[in-house]
Amino acid sequence: MNARGVSFWRAVRHVAVVGVIIAGALASSGVAAAQQPPSTDQGPRFNWGPGQPPPQPEGPEGGEVAPAAPPGGRAAPAPRPEYAPAPGPARWGGCNYDLRGSWSVEGRQREPQPYRYDATVYVRQFRAWLQIEQPQDGVSYYGVCRGDTVQLDVYYQGRFIGYQDGTIRGGRWGGQRIRFDWTTFTPYYATGQETWRRWSY
Repeated sequence: MNARGVSFWRAVRHVAVVGVIIAGALASSGVAAAQQPPSTDQGPRFNWGPGQPPPQPEGPEGGEVAPAAPPGGRAAPAPRPEYAPAPGPARWGGCNYDLRGSWSVEGRQREPQPYRYDATVYVRQFRAWLQIEQPQDGVSYYGVCRGDTVQLDVYYQGRFIGYQDGTIRGGRWGGQRIRFDWTTFTPYYATGQETWRRWSY
């Protein structure tokens, strides 16, 4: 093969590798579409709801959720401090964020009639599990945070009415936001989107 043929195939390989890297980065960064909640009423997804005790102790996930040691009990020694990597989020199956506290909600119902609304929600966190109250509307949410995603069952005055799923993102100037899609089935079928925001403190 001549030099021109070698450089052509080298360029093709380079473009393919770069394409794979970019596709992987986009998928892992959450640029892909947010999760969509179920579109049919399948009942609550979680064995936790109004009137039930929390499944875990209150507070965000901590260092105790990281694997302590591999099977056999012998772990590799820790790197020297000057070579240790910077700490990262808890990406081993728990929630990557402390979501406790008050959040401002801006929402838009899409179906059956479009309209905008605002609310405030109050989040309690039990490791990866979330209990959320929206007292001005009689709405509560029970669900789980996994990594950067949140899945919630929605209740109105203690009765299951639908689902709400979203993706957590950092916001401008240190704030946080969660972008949700929701579907409710009672008293009628409705869909919409919400963005929850709060400022870091």
